[in-house]
Amino acid sequence: MDCEGNVAQKPVSPCKPSNPVRVSGTHRVLLQELVLTHKKGLGLHSRPELLRVLEKRRQEQEDWEEAAREQTPLAKELQKRQQRKEELQQEQKKEKEVKEKYEFLYVKENLRKTTQPNPPSNSS
Repeated sequence: MDCEGNVAQKPVSPCKPSNPVRVSGTHRVLLQELVLTHKKGLGLHSRPELLRVLEKRRQEQEDWEEAAREQTPLAKELQKRQQRKEELQQEQKKEKEVKEKYEFLYVKENLRKTTQPNPPSNSS
């Protein structure tokens, strides 16, 4: 038997394995289409499909991000309230720090007053 399945009287010779890409009908059709577009010159000025798909995805992503950036009035109001709350917390924290600082100085002054010995009196 040879590669085609016929019985042969000759010694058996090794068969070249078939390439599944070349055997496939879709591959042949795509190759013919590619050759035709190349001959016509249509593929020279148009972008490859991969680039078109990537640009489309990028555009969709940008559109989605832009829609996410546009907030509803409720979301805007909630964001304003959150910002005001954070500002008030920061102000209260600063006031507390200042108060603690002044309290420390006040206590320090009181300690100085209590620990200072009385000045010696000059009695002559």
